[in-house]
Amino acid sequence: MPDYIKQVTVTGDVSAIVDDEHLLEEWCAEVAKEVWEQKPEFAVIHVQGLRAAENPDRLAEKIEHLLEEWCAEVAKEVWEQKPEFAVIHVQGLRAAENPDRLAEKIEHLLEEWCAEVAKEVWEQKPEFAVIHVQGLRAAENPDRLAEKIVKSILRDPVEISMQFSTSRAFMDTRETGLGSIYLFRSNEDIELFDRYSNTGYKSLRPGHQYEIGARECDGFIASTFGSACSSHGGNSYRYDADFYRNGGSRNERQSDIPQQTGYLMSRYRIYGRDFTFVNLSLHAVPFEDINELVEQPEQTKAARLRQSQINLLLKEIESEGLKDDSILVAGAFNAQLFETQLLSDMADTQRATSYAKKSSDGRLEGIEQRDRYGRSVVTVEHHRFDLHSIHDWFFRLGRGQMVKKYNGELAQVAFGGKLLEESVFFQPSRHYGVSKISGKEEFMKNLCPAWADRVLYNEKLSDLFRHDSFCASGLYYGLVGEKTFIGQHKPVALHATICLK
Repeated sequence: MPDYIKQVTVTGDVSAIVDDEHLLEEWCAEVAKEVWEQKPEFAVIHVQGLRAAENPDRLAEKIEHLLEEWCAEVAKEVWEQKPEFAVIHVQGLRAAENPDRLAEKIEHLLEEWCAEVAKEVWEQKPEFAVIHVQGLRAAENPDRLAEKIVKSILRDPVEISMQFSTSRAFMDTRETGLGSIYLFRSNEDIELFDRYSNTGYKSLRPGHQYEIGARECDGFIASTFGSACSSHGGNSYRYDADFYRNGGSRNERQSDIPQQTGYLMSRYRIYGRDFTFVNLSLHAVPFEDINELVEQPEQTKAARLRQSQINLLLKEIESEGLKDDSILVAGAFNAQLFETQLLSDMADTQRATSYAKKSSDGRLEGIEQRDRYGRSVVTVEHHRFDLHSIHDWFFRLGRGQMVKKYNGELAQVAFGGKLLEESVFFQPSRHYGVSKISGKEEFMKNLCPAWADRVLYNEKLSDLFRHDSFCASGLYYGLVGEKTFIGQHKPVALHATICLK
């Protein structure tokens, strides 16, 4: 007879979802997963609300069948062998059941995202606005996505058309997957940099002009870090390939991990002052590196790669003769938290013991922390970062201030004092989802939440922000759509008053 046994109890009310076949299947899947993930000696599942169905017996049979199916087939055959396949299988079922409905949801989410971004701009009534978009090439049809964004931000909102008479936009759907939109209340005293012009600048024509999918666009410089790395000797490019191969230690496929890293640069003369705006996307990790979490390096491979990319960008700015401009760099920095330190502190505060999870052939597959009662409090696997019952609460607490001390990568990435950032007093910008049980927004558990999306600037622009107390009081740095689900990544906004004296 064992000294201890593990038990799991789950209780839930299905009365509100009895008529939604898809939602009922999701509900059963989550309940079953909650049970078999813990591998208990016995489990208790209490269900309420059966009589809310038109046919309670059929509903009960359906729930019983689904729970048995998930616990027996998925848990035993899939989860213990190749857990990543379980995730793919479930996603496939959702897409296959009603693809039209899924497409409608995605379309609606994009509209919500654009509406929140546009609102963030027109509510402030600025003289000019900068909107940087990343990830265009992740779409099946990048041009169509770019057209939708331009339409939803530039053309549809009445408030935008009333406030801004002039705009310039370039959606680079061919190479970097970056899109930059610049809005101006008036075209007077606004000039666009032209490297082929004798004067260096040309007047900005009134009206709204944009390019989608062009190979190049006047006033914009686009480059991927792959090509930039090649032109600088190729070291980072070779390392990037090694990073994806992982020495054969993981079952990741290159095709599963689309990486569009690069930058899109534009320069304007606004009321006599030179501004350079940089949209960028740095290297992002699509999975948790379990080996590194155990090895505890001072700097991760991913952070080192992001450092090399930002160094290439700074060299490009200098080579273009832009270092004396007021520079704003806004985009997907994709910085990560110091996860090793976070996990160590979690183990200390919860008095938990850490265990290595290994495959049948001895490969490290995960880390699990259990408290003194044997309950799982932390689970980290290649596609999972899960603080269990406190996950969402922990990362939201005090708008992220509980985990802010682990947000030090950008200080560690050597900017050489060339880029600065406002204090971060908002919760992490990624990864959000909607709970299938509560229907509310929550932090996802596929990767550790982090402040991935950032706005940085150089010392010269900082001086314009802080020229006097009036300017300094106009600074705001925070999330867009903080209380609305608009996708996995929430945009980040910087509001500032710029001194022109």
